[in-house]
Amino acid sequence: MRRISMAALLFCTSCGSIFSPEPTGERESYGLMIVIDGAKGDVWKQYADDGKLPNVKRLFMDEGVWVENATTVFPTITGAGMPAVLTGNVPGRHGIPSLYFFDRKTRNYPVLFTLKEALGWNQWLSEDVKTIWEHFEGDDDAISMGPALSRGADQVVPVVWNVQYKPMEYRAKLAVGLRQLGRDVTGKPPARLTVVYAGWFDHMEHTLGATHPDMDEQYAAVDAAIASAVETFESVMDNRAEATGVPVDRYVALVSDHGHQDIKETISVDQFVREAKQARVVDKVWTRVFGVAVDSKTPEKLDDRELVLAAGEGHALLYFPTPVLGEDKAVASLDWDTQPTLASLRKYPYRDQIIDIVAETVQWDQAVSFAVGKDRESGKVHVFAKSGEATIERKGEHATTSDFRYTVVTGTDPLKLTDNADAKKLIDGAFHSGDDWQRATAMTDAPDAIVMLYQAFDDVLRAPDLFVSAAPYISIGDLVDGAKSASKHGGLTKDEAWSTVAFHGTGIEKKSVFTARNIDVVPTMLHLLGVEFDPLEKDGRVVPEIREMVER
Repeated sequence: MRRISMAALLFCTSCGSIFSPEPTGERESYGLMIVIDGAKGDVWKQYADDGKLPNVKRLFMDEGVWVENATTVFPTITGAGMPAVLTGNVPGRHGIPSLYFFDRKTRNYPVLFTLKEALGWNQWLSEDVKTIWEHFEGDDDAISMGPALSRGADQVVPVVWNVQYKPMEYRAKLAVGLRQLGRDVTGKPPARLTVVYAGWFDHMEHTLGATHPDMDEQYAAVDAAIASAVETFESVMDNRAEATGVPVDRYVALVSDHGHQDIKETISVDQFVREAKQARVVDKVWTRVFGVAVDSKTPEKLDDRELVLAAGEGHALLYFPTPVLGEDKAVASLDWDTQPTLASLRKYPYRDQIIDIVAETVQWDQAVSFAVGKDRESGKVHVFAKSGEATIERKGEHATTSDFRYTVVTGTDPLKLTDNADAKKLIDGAFHSGDDWQRATAMTDAPDAIVMLYQAFDDVLRAPDLFVSAAPYISIGDLVDGAKSASKHGGLTKDEAWSTVAFHGTGIEKKSVFTARNIDVVPTMLHLLGVEFDPLEKDGRVVPEIREMVER
């Protein structure tokens, strides 16, 4: 129960600000953003309807806006999804393609859950994007409680991966105590924005599975914590309004970074590559203390390494060097500074043979659903499966507002979108908007695939040569939990992509919205709080139904 009480404490204390008696004469607005790692949208809706999440139902379904089919980014993992939720940008733009990845320029191979490297999220985030905190220019108006990524926050209480949550309790109490003391002395108004993150919920899902009966107490705990956070937030807002005599608008967003899918079998891609293919894989050099991964380094020399394999339960990132041939046409050296083309991966010199890496990957269809790579010459992203191949083309530079064309090239549709009537209508040889594709594919097992698979290759230095999505209910191995996990995410299935997006607050009425992206939460919250921003700097957009309710 330690993690449960810890999460509740974080929620309850993060909003505890002391109000100012000084009236401003203008209408004020404040926001609370609650981020639940791994909150799967359909499960939360069902549990709310069944009475297991009564506070979530009351606040966000009976009195707020609930998105029925919210989708996340690809890959569906915290490393890519959490920065997306906190910036409103897709991974191809925010620069963190997964929880583990390879940077070709620096040859770094960060694994962002190790104790030391978990402190480096801010440095890996692209300088070209803004976190939600960076939109607030005051010196004490944006608070972060929990996320490892917190760039721009004025006060930060972090959670460090692989460390029990108990130490955070003391840091949280100290931080909030000092904050309240400061408010008393200075008479400052509350923070404009507080972001609270609960990572323990995702870990419990990995341990038990999203719908395991033993998860009921976790759902009850997080539901109570959400209610406590909102109650505290509302109390502070009421006090502020009473003291200043001006209207105080208050808004709460509930969002998750990804969903979950139960694991029925584990088939290790790392073991397959090493044993069946005998590839020399880049191994991290781990530093462990009492069995805990504290730090890791990439070997200084990669000259004899044939592959970087960053494999999660639901996905894998594959990076290859370019083979340099000698006069005898044999592989003389491996050039990690030059990225191989997609065409060269189809005819790849490997030891004393030529192999088709793409075909080798998708032939292993008991573990692999599909693989994705980009032809940099044509600009097309190719989707490969054992059953067929398709291409995605984008007309425009913006990840979500561009137009896209999806074409089945050979065999049957690797994403099975042709099995869905709405999605099939868009596979007509023409370009269609990213929003049209998102709506049409929301109920398929590849939600928002056309947009999200293309954007995954926008960051040239960190995108892999091949993204691999695991077969449904199959784990292909995990640097984090390995065979211990009961559920997975990282790949592209409806279960893994199904996130939670909901809003509650001033002027927001009960409404069910068919679909939206979780990257829409940041621009929507900025709109609600009256914070100006350039919409072209965000891949998400203000949820139209919210904009209609609350005009700024």
